[in-house]
Amino acid sequence: MNRRIIQIVRRFGPVGGMEEYAWQLTCALAKTGHPVEVLCEVDDSNGDLDVPVTALGTSPRRHRWRKHLHFSSKVEKWVARQRANSCFLHSHEMVTHADLCTFHSTPHGMGENSAWWKRLDPTWHANQWLERRVLSTARCVIPVSQLLHQQLTDRHPYLKGTLASPVPPGIESAPPVDRTLEPVLGFMGWEWERKGLPLALKIHRNLPHTQLLIAGPSQKHLNGLLHETDRVEVMGRVDRDTFFSRIRLLIHPARLEAYGMV
Repeated sequence: MNRRIIQIVRRFGPVGGMEEYAWQLTCALAKTGHPVEVLCEVDDSNGDLDVPVTALGTSPRRHRWRKHLHFSSKVEKWVARQRANSCFLHSHEMVTHADLCTFHSTPHGMGENSAWWKRLDPTWHANQWLERRVLSTARCVIPVSQLLHQQLTDRHPYLKGTLASPVPPGIESAPPVDRTLEPVLGFMGWEWERKGLPLALKIHRNLPHTQLLIAGPSQKHLNGLLHETDRVEVMGRVDRDTFFSRIRLLIHPARLEAYGMV
């Protein structure tokens, strides 16, 4: 009997970089006939993919590390109810165990050598612990870029026996753009603060003849950030192709990214 491939991701759907990776991988596995299922917190797939999806529900916790811990606990309980050796666990999250862990983000603390004061925050140490836990318990760890592979090698030398070669995301062709339109800038990112929207707005304001389209956050998330004089359209969650077909230039000044997926 084939083992069921369980994709573990908190938000299931094409709603972000890591989420898009997990979504496309699930689509590809389903097309090739593999017995694939999804274990998530929230199902954002809108039923577009014909695979079993188990949504465990969102966490009421405030801090991000506590949300990860809450989700991990629910996953552990779900796995305990399955038949022994019936599942192959492929996780994209900070869970207690995985047969395969795809690692998407910059290792915690990278690029923060001068920010010694962060080590005074218990949250910083909690995130460090969550990262070490998933990396040390996964049977195989696959980074999404060569840069990330090198960062993991440097930061976690104990991974020598489990760290595999990187598997970068595939690249899709961009839709055609009408070059006769006025100069329209675009910003896309649900986590708009980390992705650099304040800097994107500053760039836009220094280019007075441009318009800025913001995809991802809704108007209510940006209260107090926008000026009445800004030529800005807040699109919220929008189809990716619709967004890219309307812009001339994407501005994505994220502070730190593990892979230049954009």
